[in-house]
Amino acid sequence: MRKWTILAIGFLMAIVGRVSAQETLTPPTASSAPVMSDYTMSNDGPFAPTNQDYWVTADYLLGWIKGDHLPKLVTTSPTTVTDTTKAGVLGQPTTSVLLQGLVNQDSRSGFRLGLGYVFDHDYGQAIEAGFIYLPGQESSFGFSSAQHPILALPYTDVKVTPNVAAATLIAFPGLSTGSINVEAKSGGIYGANLGLSERVWEENGLRLDALLGYRFAAFNDSLHIGSHINELAPNPGTVISTIDQFKAQNVFNGLDMGARTTFAWNNLSLGLLGKVAVGNLNRTVNINGSQVVTVAPAAPDVRSGGMYALKSNIGRHNNSGVNLLPELGANLSWQMRSNVALRVGYSALFLNQIVRADDQIDFKINPDLLSPATANSTPQRPKFSEIHSDLWIQTLNLGVDFKF
Repeated sequence: MRKWTILAIGFLMAIVGRVSAQETLTPPTASSAPVMSDYTMSNDGPFAPTNQDYWVTADYLLGWIKGDHLPKLVTTSPTTVTDTTKAGVLGQPTTSVLLQGLVNQDSRSGFRLGLGYVFDHDYGQAIEAGFIYLPGQESSFGFSSAQHPILALPYTDVKVTPNVAAATLIAFPGLSTGSINVEAKSGGIYGANLGLSERVWEENGLRLDALLGYRFAAFNDSLHIGSHINELAPNPGTVISTIDQFKAQNVFNGLDMGARTTFAWNNLSLGLLGKVAVGNLNRTVNINGSQVVTVAPAAPDVRSGGMYALKSNIGRHNNSGVNLLPELGANLSWQMRSNVALRVGYSALFLNQIVRADDQIDFKINPDLLSPATANSTPQRPKFSEIHSDLWIQTLNLGVDFKF
């Protein structure tokens, strides 16, 4: 992360040095000092000469988002536990959890680009566009019977009344050896906007612009759970490989509305931004599961359904609805040249009612549906319920503005 920050600062300093080498500043005097009547504020910064209609902005972003919250996915017990019905079962005093908690919550280095054109100076009207990107993160976890002789995947057995905690044993001394691998991926965050701005009010270094346009945002994540069993008894040599995959995707398209305020003093300015987009949020969850059973010398037997992804919830689940995407921002700018400004700031986006992969696991399972499944067994669990959550995206930015 430090390397990205140093490169970003170095890039900005190189630009500053090049611009300074091309144009030497004249020390201000009482008669030559800039006054507000000599300049007009553009849509993204103050003190731009009136004949400069275009602007381009570039920002290095240091961002954070709410991480993925993994449920209690992998359990173990000490080898002193000899009862297979209690090993790895949640709620048992001897059971401990090997995997649970927040992942993929480290800072991310990204960028934001913007451009605009003032087509009417009398009314301060302009068209502007922007794009933002924060890369994804991935966390992988591996557990082996070499380190944990007892390994299990927990669930709740809904076949009995009342429901009871249970577990599928991946490894157990004398019965099997095995491993569990979990991969949680938080995808990249994309955002774009295109719209119009118009000056509403301007006086004594204070300007207010109204904003109206189109807004796009997208976020996805996924969860992969794989297990590998080598049976020792009662069927030695049997190998069972199971995969569960949960993928979530969110795409927002909406009408963007808001305002931007600029406070200017000499060559410094403070810009405040407040917007909210109203539109359609499309939510898609893909659930897939499979199992491969190999009993040599027979060919592998490929079956549908894994551990948490069974015929009762496997498939593509899609839903959409009206949603809001608010944005807040603040930037402090220094106008070092008439056409170049350096800027540092903060912004926050909030997207609610999205789907995330880790929320879509249903731990209530009818064991009759586990491979090999019993036909028409009830209840049909696990089931898909489309659990929603909220997403905060916060960024610190270091940028440069060019006007021409």
